[in-house]
Amino acid sequence: DSRSSRGGPRFGGPDRSRQVDYSQYETREEADKARKRDEMARKHDMVIIPIYWRKREEEATLVQDSAQDLKNKLMKHKVNTWIDQRTSLTPAQKYQYWES
Repeated sequence: DSRSSRGGPRFGGPDRSRQVDYSQYETREEADKARKRDEMARKHDMVIIPIYWRKREEEATLVQDSAQDLKNKLMKHKVNTWIDQRTSLTPAQKYQYWES
């Protein structure tokens, strides 16, 4: 079972099975963003956010390869993992997106 002993999802993260009231958001756009993020979060147990300097191509390749290796290892243990490779956001913005 993917539930932890504390009753929440695997690894004790937030319980994503609850109903969310999207009317709390001021605009429809904010509510749609939150709904989309929640749908993505339900699909994945873990998100990997690779961090590297964009101008160091060899470092970027090494970090991305390491992230893929980690994802493969986690997937072997049935941990649904996604690598957030969006280039339009900074790592801090990605963290904020996934934690909010």
